[in-house]
Amino acid sequence: MNLYEHTIIARQDSSPSEINQLIEKYTKLVEKNKGEIVRTENWGLMNLSYLIKKK
Repeated sequence: MNLYEHTIIARQDSSPSEINQLIEKYTKLVEKNKGEIVRTENWGLMNLSYLIKKK
């Protein structure tokens, strides 16, 4: 079985409930397509090395 790793980048002003909704959304999408989520991690707030669309 192939294993894939994905990283979701959200805006810094997103609330924890919005982050949970994103996780649920993508979990359902993967499971709908017969995939399996092995593990999820929340890395918290981090600064990127450059701005994306001034945010």
